[in-house]
Amino acid sequence: MKTFKAKLAAATLAAPYSLLHAQVVTVPSSTSTVRLQTLDPAATNFEAPAGTVIAVATDDGLNANNTRNWNLVNRGTITGTNDGISLDALTPGGSRFENYGTVSTSATTGAGPFGGLYANSGATVINHAGATISSGDRAIHMGAPGTVTNNGLLQGGQDTVIFVQGGTFTQGATGQVSGLNGVVFSANTLAGTNAGLIRVAGTGLWVRGGAAGTFDNTGGTIEVIATGGLRTAVVADTGAKLDLVGGFVLAAGGFSRGLVAQDVQSTINARDLSIEADGNQARAANAIAGGVTTVTNTSMTARGPGSAGVVALTAGRVQVSGGTVTTTGADGDGLVAYGDSAGGAGGVVVADGVRISTSGATAYGARAAGAGTGTPASVTMTGGSVETSGDGAIGLVAITQTTLTAGNVAVTTRGVGSEGATARNAARLVMNGGSVTTTGNDAVGLSTVGSGEPDQVGAVNDPDAAIIPGASVGGASLAATGVTVNTSGTGSHGVRVRGDSVLSLVDSTVTASGAGANAVQYEAAGGAGTLTAAGSTLVSQQGAGIAMNGGTMNVSMTTSSLHGSGALFNVTGGGTLNLNADAGSTLTGAALTEAGSTSNLVLRDSTWNLTGDSRLTTLNNDPSQILFSAPVGGVFKTLTVGQYSGDGVIGLNTYLGGDGSPSDKLVIDGGTASGTSRLRVTNAGGPGLVTSASGIQLVDTINGGTTQAGAFSIDGRAVAGPYEYRLFRGSIDGTAPQAWYLRSEQDPPPPPPDPAPGPAPSPAPDPVPDVPRPVRPLYRPEVGAYLANQRLSGQMFVHSLHDRRGEPQYAEGVGLVGQGKPGAGWLRMVGKWEGGRSKDGVFKTSTDSFLLQGGAELATWQAGGVASRLHAGVMGSYGYASSDAEAQANSAHAKGKVEGWSLGIYGTWYQDDEKKHGAYADAWFQYGWFSNRVEGDQLPTVKYSANGLAVSGEVGYAMPLRGGWVVEPQAQLIYVDYNESDIDEPNGTRVRGASASGILTRLGVRTHRTFVREDGRKLQPYVTLNWWYSDTESHIAFNQVQLGSMYPRNRFEAKVGMNLALNKSWSGWTSVSGAWGQQDYYQYAVRVGVRYAW
Repeated sequence: MKTFKAKLAAATLAAPYSLLHAQVVTVPSSTSTVRLQTLDPAATNFEAPAGTVIAVATDDGLNANNTRNWNLVNRGTITGTNDGISLDALTPGGSRFENYGTVSTSATTGAGPFGGLYANSGATVINHAGATISSGDRAIHMGAPGTVTNNGLLQGGQDTVIFVQGGTFTQGATGQVSGLNGVVFSANTLAGTNAGLIRVAGTGLWVRGGAAGTFDNTGGTIEVIATGGLRTAVVADTGAKLDLVGGFVLAAGGFSRGLVAQDVQSTINARDLSIEADGNQARAANAIAGGVTTVTNTSMTARGPGSAGVVALTAGRVQVSGGTVTTTGADGDGLVAYGDSAGGAGGVVVADGVRISTSGATAYGARAAGAGTGTPASVTMTGGSVETSGDGAIGLVAITQTTLTAGNVAVTTRGVGSEGATARNAARLVMNGGSVTTTGNDAVGLSTVGSGEPDQVGAVNDPDAAIIPGASVGGASLAATGVTVNTSGTGSHGVRVRGDSVLSLVDSTVTASGAGANAVQYEAAGGAGTLTAAGSTLVSQQGAGIAMNGGTMNVSMTTSSLHGSGALFNVTGGGTLNLNADAGSTLTGAALTEAGSTSNLVLRDSTWNLTGDSRLTTLNNDPSQILFSAPVGGVFKTLTVGQYSGDGVIGLNTYLGGDGSPSDKLVIDGGTASGTSRLRVTNAGGPGLVTSASGIQLVDTINGGTTQAGAFSIDGRAVAGPYEYRLFRGSIDGTAPQAWYLRSEQDPPPPPPDPAPGPAPSPAPDPVPDVPRPVRPLYRPEVGAYLANQRLSGQMFVHSLHDRRGEPQYAEGVGLVGQGKPGAGWLRMVGKWEGGRSKDGVFKTSTDSFLLQGGAELATWQAGGVASRLHAGVMGSYGYASSDAEAQANSAHAKGKVEGWSLGIYGTWYQDDEKKHGAYADAWFQYGWFSNRVEGDQLPTVKYSANGLAVSGEVGYAMPLRGGWVVEPQAQLIYVDYNESDIDEPNGTRVRGASASGILTRLGVRTHRTFVREDGRKLQPYVTLNWWYSDTESHIAFNQVQLGSMYPRNRFEAKVGMNLALNKSWSGWTSVSGAWGQQDYYQYAVRVGVRYAW
């Protein structure tokens, strides 16, 4: 059923009107006006068959009045000099006209309007394929709402091709509209569809007079081919509202326009189109005088000098979402909003996710151009991208009290002198996120221009906008947050500030990589320029951080970094730079200030990495760090300052050697150094030598410069080799009382008091020759720590037989074990406290140490007689020692630490293994590994490793005396071999020669007596006296300066202890001892051990 109805409807639409109506009056040929109402007073259906010719020279070709609703079909040719056909109706829109032939009029605009078809009350008009309706004025004129369907040709003349006061217009793929103005809807609601071609010379689609509706251009084309003047493809004005969808819109010719919404409450909503505007200053999409144009997912292209993709002015507003904007030609714009020189409101452009591309010299991606009066124009972009190509092109530009805002927009410019984003003449440009990339020489990433500058960039002869070039109302501002800026090309600066403009960076990065390209370039023009940076980084890879030639610039940095290749800044031409770096900011480069120019630097909690000779007018280091870079090729750097103040740190590289050694230097030129700054000295390869004169100069004064007494102190410590350097004010000879020097000597002793005056001797004595000033080197305490570690590592596991076993008789209380079978395990602990001075009294050490040692007796053998036995076992040890070291006249301290592990074997032979009387011999061997460290006050910890071995042989003879006492003389010989790795300290000191080997000897006597308790337990108090002698090496070289003799060769020890036999299996021992020697040496020890036998 549905199929039948569809076929019937199609047949009805296709069939000629005459076949559907039996009562049809034939319209005859005529040379005078054919009037349907007189041709048949009663009929309503008329047809001019094929071959009919109506040609009227002085009036309408055919006329139908308003007495009835007419149905007219034309297959012939109808021509008039007023209207080709004048078709009225009894009721609005009641008449119907179908054309298969030709209808025309020679009338032109004048007393008309005249039309090929003039429907005063509206009508339904169908112009079939191959048919033509033409006029020198209007092809079709509807005086009331009507319906027009065109599949043929509608040809207009000097006015509108189709004029419809509401209703519908439908054009098929074969339809064409041609003339001056294409389709005009002048009132009421409208609905249009175009799948064909509208090609005119004036306006393609014009909606006005409050008309509102939609026009579906999918598959269709609207073209305006203009030969002169301002022509527009699609216009909505006088309160009209148009929704335009799909198809292609072309405006070609000078000053042509694609879309224009003009006047308050006039709107165009366009989507899914392709718009092209070709010609000098052609425009793709426009909004004027309060009109609003909205474009969505549309491709817009403008070609020609001064052309633009999107334009808004005089309170017009253009909103673009998605799609692309492409322009070619010099002075073009992707997006532009103009101000109003008459004092009205400026235009507004809002773009979301739009990709903009411009090509041509001085072309611009997005521009807000003000007039200096009225409500400013503005451009707002969110997302999307801007690409410009051409010399002098600019990605984003705001001019004269306008505002341009870009959020997450990627800007790329290519060409000589191009700019990524620019604000001029009291305009404001804001970027949030996104990026700016420029290529080409003499380009710039971000730029601001101050007052006194022309307000116009590029062409000013825009017919849409009355811009007054040359007006100046103040400096511009540009704010970039979270933006990445990269420039490449010779002389292509990262940011440029001109005159009294302001540029601010927040969480942004600026990198200039081209030759001679500066991170920041200032150009003098009027007042002072301002640059602020917070959380941002500015880097020049081949230029200065800041460069300026004349004028005044104020730079404020917070938690930011500024890096120049060579120069941090370069101030020339009498310019003034005021640079403040705060809150963890970092500056890198040399400060260059030309004679006659001024540079003032304030550092607060920041760092300046100084890379070359620098000159500043004033420097406030409060409290920050100024760190000189390491010298290259032995060339040190000088920082020259007029006025210096602060309480920060200056890090200098110094060759720590003798008098006059080279160093980085601070020079006070004619001013004063005040405050409490600290000089941090890094050794630049100096070996460490004793200074005997003024020392090494760190601070100098010239041209009457002065330094306050407390202006400088040493930060941390300055050490090299075995020596410590300290800071002194004034030279020894008094020639430079304001300078500051490093000297590796102790404070000189106070001079003796002058003797009481006496009578002058007679005759006068010979002059007393000058006595050289005594010099006492100032050593550093780490020397003592290294020497202590050497001694402690080498002798950490040294012990005697009784230290290891306690009382041998108790240890074997269970009786003899079987030959070759294990018999005992043991464990002992030792705590020691020792100290002393070096032989020359310079170094003093005190040590706390701990030893844990244990072992097992693996076997015994009978050897040398029935009662003689040989015992063998293994042992392992862990030791730890910590030493405090001091050096004479030095307030610094050092700490040495040793941690060691060892494994060893031992063997003991007793002549009388049961009673332990008579002779004995003991031998052991141990191999150890050591982890050492030296920790100096305010110096990096030095870690190093070592290893060593020790071999001992001990003999003794136990002789019973009266009363149960036993005396046992003893002798022990120990060979120690200690190997330590070479050490290179962070300060450059080479520590060598710490390996040591040699002989230790001990001669002693031990006496004891055994007491047996009623419960069978045994107590054995004893006393031991020892003489220890050391012949081991005890020197270490610090940069080839050898120092040693930290410990005396001879020590005398007294030991008091107690051995206990708890039962047949358990025994124990404990002792306390003291040892003394030369060099104020002392050692106190506590030992305790336990043994289990089975």
